[in-house]
Amino acid sequence: MKKFFTFMAAALFTATASAQLVVEDFNSKTPGEKVALFNVNKAIYGDRVPKGEAKIIEDPTSSGKGNVVEVKCDDYETIVEVDVTLPDGKLSDYSEISFELYYDKAASREGDDSQCYKRVYVKADNQDIYVADNTNILAEKEIKKGEWGTFSTAIPDNNVGSSFALRLGILGGPDEPGTYYIDNICLKEKEEPGTSHNGEMVGDWYMLQDFETATKDDIAAWDKGEYGIPEETTVEIIKNPTADNEKVAWFAGGNLYNTILEVKAKIPSDKTLADYSEIAFDLYRNEEEVNDYPGLYIRVNDIIIHDDGNGGSKGEYGPEMTWTPVTKPLTGIVGLEGITGQIQIRLGLLSEKPSYLIDNVRLKPTTATGITDVQAGAETVVVVDGGVMINAGAKAAYAVYDISGRAVSQGVADGSKTVTLQRGVYVVRVNGKAVKVLVR
Repeated sequence: MKKFFTFMAAALFTATASAQLVVEDFNSKTPGEKVALFNVNKAIYGDRVPKGEAKIIEDPTSSGKGNVVEVKCDDYETIVEVDVTLPDGKLSDYSEISFELYYDKAASREGDDSQCYKRVYVKADNQDIYVADNTNILAEKEIKKGEWGTFSTAIPDNNVGSSFALRLGILGGPDEPGTYYIDNICLKEKEEPGTSHNGEMVGDWYMLQDFETATKDDIAAWDKGEYGIPEETTVEIIKNPTADNEKVAWFAGGNLYNTILEVKAKIPSDKTLADYSEIAFDLYRNEEEVNDYPGLYIRVNDIIIHDDGNGGSKGEYGPEMTWTPVTKPLTGIVGLEGITGQIQIRLGLLSEKPSYLIDNVRLKPTTATGITDVQAGAETVVVVDGGVMINAGAKAAYAVYDISGRAVSQGVADGSKTVTLQRGVYVVRVNGKAVKVLVR
């Protein structure tokens, strides 16, 4: 068996599809209503007071979000404060907090977006959730000036109860970042370690195999040269070296430049591989002698998706001991419309001494999935990728309920309103008329 190395590194794709609670979307508030502010240094200095103004306004951008919070701060210590009461449990029952942000100034003395001072701070009561120690975190989160984006961060261990003051925003003065907007504050529920999401949409991807419930029967070695599989070949389900509560597939050995991992998976019965535009997986190179030019090979059943031959570009598939996402297109490949149901995915690196881990084998749908264009009286509810869009000719009150009857979003749609939802069945009520929809 090959030597197995350990090194702490973060996987780039996290296969989580936990239920998401919308704690505040501000649509039940009245435009012009003041929103409380909080000074982050008050606990330290005692005499600090927040400076600036926050209030409810209708979304000033073209995104049709309904009501949002407009924030204008006059110092580098002030953020927004929102009172939260959870319907059940406490803050430690949630793994992640997210909220949408929009800013329209460079927030830099030099006016250079790449050097922006965009420091985000999040507190629950007086406990830090995210400390503003990264001046360019919004760039890292790909939240761009003049566009709505979502800031998310893990919730650390805490003793916050079910009711608390949530303090969040961007630290900055009149010119840094100037006016900005906040909307749709959400919490993601924790899930049991090792939960599999095979057969589910996770974000924009359909999960084929995350290995959380996989057995030895779900993986094998496959030799593209048909020379047979050497006895010393290793194919196992093991712990993720960067997250002990997750599982991954490990391949090592095989015939020189010929043997790779085979993964069993299943495409939905009403779909073919031609209904997807990309295939992706996470790769962790675990080689005793790192080959700078390994060749990637991907084959589904008998159709070759990608073949680098005996070598790809230098460093294309990441350094040693680091998770690297690998994505390859499916468009334009002949014969994919004939691939459905149970499939065999043969994938891996062609190298002299291969040893690598594979995780989160997934597909990206070509188009949004789900029920679409459902009528709710004069309004239309359209299921889109990751939620529903409510189209109304004039202001229309709406509410979205999960299958337990819990309201997950409510407010007023004026023209068009998109509500982000996890996969599942929901009832959407618009102007007193209800329709049931399926979000995939």
